[in-house]
Amino acid sequence: MQALLIGPEEKRKVQAVLDYAERNIIDHKLLMRMANGTLPPIGDNPNFVCTIPKDHRVVFSYEIHKGRKARHISVSVANEKFPHPQAVNLILKEFGFNKMIVTQETDDATATMLSIWPEGNSINVVEFVDEESPADGPVAS
Repeated sequence: MQALLIGPEEKRKVQAVLDYAERNIIDHKLLMRMANGTLPPIGDNPNFVCTIPKDHRVVFSYEIHKGRKARHISVSVANEKFPHPQAVNLILKEFGFNKMIVTQETDDATATMLSIWPEGNSINVVEFVDEESPADGPVAS
């Protein structure tokens, strides 16, 4: 398992990604174009990406799912099958997620999450930003 270090420099990187994502919300149309390969994936845009030592690659975006704003994060670690769940939980907290993924230490899953799934060597989490309100903010097109 790789160490996870989140200090002042990493917090600045996280904030830069959060700010960019807030200004560039991904709508359903863009998501479909990425899914069918007519647009590159979000992780190809370095403004949606940061690396947290040691070797945790994080891709974060705000997206519109079912008419509602959601956070979407993908966490991977170079040369490992998956990042450690506790490291992912720390990263989720830095990116403003309200709930953590289920681990042996925490069994408190939440219905507010759309999904958690492994993909390749990453763990992806999607969570609605506000359970009660419709999507808001600018939407990238």
